[in-house]
Amino acid sequence: MRDDDAVRELMACRPQILVNNAGGGGHIPPHYPEASAAAWRALIDLNLIGPMHATQQALAPMRAAGGGTVVNVASTAGLGRAGYASPEYGAAKAGLIRFTTALADVAGVRVNCVVPDWVATERLSPADRSADPPPVPLEAVAAATLRLVRDDTLAGRVLVLGRGSAPRLLD
Repeated sequence: MRDDDAVRELMACRPQILVNNAGGGGHIPPHYPEASAAAWRALIDLNLIGPMHATQQALAPMRAAGGGTVVNVASTAGLGRAGYASPEYGAAKAGLIRFTTALADVAGVRVNCVVPDWVATERLSPADRSADPPPVPLEAVAAATLRLVRDDTLAGRVLVLGRGSAPRLLD
């Protein structure tokens, strides 16, 4: 996602659906204010600039094909007012959410966002896996993504997947 030429080459395949799911780094300390500016840039490049660039490169091929769909995958770290241990990650994910809503329906290409809370991946500790409420299952993220791909009425919408709660669309 950080290699502009590789992203450009990938989008030459003329996608009709783009899921920007690359991301990470919010769990790796040190965080602000100890983190270096270079560490901030790398995290923001991966979590915000990369999806923005991939979307930019996908727009023309999608339009040429008669339309398409982009689904960005953010994080609940980008929502709310509570403190967060990795503010650089939270800021990048908040930016991705706002990027999505700003585009909504850009000339026939729908742009949406899935915003999961902690997801049940292999990187979670045993304590995190058995937390109450439990982490969001990977299958729930996949199902939410498919919902946004298939539903033409949801352009620009943000679908939040909370732990232990039903999916909800942000107003």
